[in-house]
Amino acid sequence: MGFVQLTGYSLLVVLVGFFQQWPLLAVHGIRANFVMVLLIALSFLPDKFYEYLWFIVLGLFFLKFQSGFDGALLGTGLIAIAAFWLGREMPWNWIFNNTVLIVVGTLATYILAKPSFIIGSWLVVLGEIIYNVIIGTLLFFAFSSDERRSKF
Repeated sequence: MGFVQLTGYSLLVVLVGFFQQWPLLAVHGIRANFVMVLLIALSFLPDKFYEYLWFIVLGLFFLKFQSGFDGALLGTGLIAIAAFWLGREMPWNWIFNNTVLIVVGTLATYILAKPSFIIGSWLVVLGEIIYNVIIGTLLFFAFSSDERRSKF
């Protein structure tokens, strides 16, 4: 990945980090985890892990607004790290791998942050999964090169 691409994607991560909590992006009170979805979509692009790790650190920095342990932040970081390797090794096509990682990432974030919320508000969780998958699919196609699209 060249300097211009790295800089451009870094600016996109910063922009998404700023707009993560923007209330106008909520659909019926459900907010997508834009940073996690963006990080998963970006996980297919760089060949070198340290380039991708930079995106993860940058994205998590903009999600961390308070001190102390944050299970959701941990979940987002772990699924982003796992996405770099799993997305390339999973046996399905790239878009399906992206979708599976987003679903698992959303659930992992809730499990680490507040597991009881999944049971008590499963419709909200399902809504967020659907919202995340839609956004993630759009981002994945926007970032995919012609070479990767031919693998679908």
